[in-house]
Amino acid sequence: MESQYKIVSNILKCVQISRATTSSKPDIFPISSKEEMDTFEDADNDTYATVVINYFHYIGGFNLKEAVNLCLKESLSDAFTAEITCVFLTKQGTYRFYCNFLDAMCRNPHIEKPQRSKFQRQMRTALKRAKERYRHRQRNQQRPAIGQANQRQDLRNDDHAETEEEQDQESQDCF
Repeated sequence: MESQYKIVSNILKCVQISRATTSSKPDIFPISSKEEMDTFEDADNDTYATVVINYFHYIGGFNLKEAVNLCLKESLSDAFTAEITCVFLTKQGTYRFYCNFLDAMCRNPHIEKPQRSKFQRQMRTALKRAKERYRHRQRNQQRPAIGQANQRQDLRNDDHAETEEEQDQESQDCF
């Protein structure tokens, strides 16, 4: 009897998830500037709250760390994460972005409802990783790859060798 109950409850979870999910990313994502974050915060509650929470729920994750990383990566651009320090609090209270994020994590059937302190710790860690990812990408764009530098050097050597060969042929043609 218990196994049948588990099967039915799993089917019910899947049906509830499929009804509540959305496969399209909200137009506001990824947020890439302070102005876009303010627009998100000032938008009417019904429009973005349900769409965003459903999208975060759709992204999912099987533990809190994975869910927070995936959702943060989808919702904020790496360049913008380098500009912000905290996504939790404003002078008026908590960010709607943070509240929507937390609501979506609470709705995730694969993880237990997170405590605020645990959730904030994971958010800080995910934000730190996004900043590191952005800095790493910037450093790699500034310096050429090792193979490219060697290729440039080889091209100069080939040009130099050709000019010596051409000079030898020219000197033989003169005789």
